[in-house]
Amino acid sequence: MQLNDATFARFSAWMREQSGMYMPESKKTLIQQRLLKRLTARQLSSYEAYLRMLQDPDEVQEQEIAVDLLTTHETFFFS
Repeated sequence: MQLNDATFARFSAWMREQSGMYMPESKKTLIQQRLLKRLTARQLSSYEAYLRMLQDPDEVQEQEIAVDLLTTHETFFFS
């Protein structure tokens, strides 16, 4: 299953709205890989279908999961 350029652009815009993060074209493969497990879990046949799901106001939990998958978390410990 491939993430096409048009759907990637919509995912990028959605992430910017949700988190303020800009997702450049160079992150397309990363987004595709990280979201594939959610498409499988939700039994969706395309990234476009998943994006439509994320735009549903009733899918708050799925929106949180998607943002979490698409962000990199860093933890720093100071001694």
